[in-house]
Amino acid sequence: VFVGATDSAVPCAILLELATALDHRLRKAKEQASKITLQLLFFDGEEAFREWSETDSLYGARHLAEHMDRTPHQLGITHLQAISLFVLLDLLGAPQPSFQNHFLATSSWFERLISLEKRLHRLGLLQSHSQEQLYFHRGSLYGSVEDDHAPFLRKGVPVLHLIATPF
Repeated sequence: VFVGATDSAVPCAILLELATALDHRLRKAKEQASKITLQLLFFDGEEAFREWSETDSLYGARHLAEHMDRTPHQLGITHLQAISLFVLLDLLGAPQPSFQNHFLATSSWFERLISLEKRLHRLGLLQSHSQEQLYFHRGSLYGSVEDDHAPFLRKGVPVLHLIATPF
């Protein structure tokens, strides 16, 4: 058993809910032979067996990044190169989370989340927190946290790391 194995229970629930909510639209896109897909990845083996290091941690993520980097894609690139954005949901579930951008390369995606949250507020679609309570904040915490996104980031995949801060 890994220490902290439940720290991603809420992100797993979010991904399952997302899959259910998007099922109809994704099936429709598939029928129309869309080249864009959504892949939901669930990692295991993040924690170290002995002491956290580059070789004793992130087992599932490292394995998948290597596998995708070796697997040809129909577009003449690898499956890893076909990833346009890797979104990591991490340490979610505490009340009143605060999110900041972690990577300059994906700042535009983070700005979209800020705009989307404000728009949902204006439309009255966010009922569980007040108008004053915003989760996504401008400002950044550049620098990588060693987590499941790291093997993908090191291979050049753009990452949007949604981790509540401080953690």
